[in-house]
Amino acid sequence: MKRLSLKWLAIGTFGLLSTLPLMSLAMGHSEQGPAQMVGRLVDHLDLSASQEAQVRTLLEESHEKSAADKEHLKELKEALSAMTTNFDAGEAQLIATEIGAITGRTVFIRASVHAEIYALLTDEQRELLQEMLESREMMHKKFSGRRGNQGTQE
Repeated sequence: MKRLSLKWLAIGTFGLLSTLPLMSLAMGHSEQGPAQMVGRLVDHLDLSASQEAQVRTLLEESHEKSAADKEHLKELKEALSAMTTNFDAGEAQLIATEIGAITGRTVFIRASVHAEIYALLTDEQRELLQEMLESREMMHKKFSGRRGNQGTQE
């Protein structure tokens, strides 16, 4: 029974890892670099030159902080995937724990940068940003709803 549970843990962890890029894309965090993200904010929020420079610095710094974790996460996913034929429950648990720590750091960095960017904005820009986020959330719900309702009838 325990061996079966560990097998499902590995399968579930691998499944979650394979969906992370899709979740990130749906949340507006695709594989864009800082320059593309700054460009999008400049276009939508009409940032001043000073705001643009500050936002660029924040995004570049967070990108650099996250680069090593992103590469390590890729290595961990590959290691977990390689265990399909020779599963080691102890090693899989260590990898899953490390993936959790990396995810926590990444989420914290992203939230911190978002808060710092928000603090740089004017009230009008904050309203525009809120509208962008609500629009993105509606699109995300619409996308999720379509996927979640496949094969069901209302």
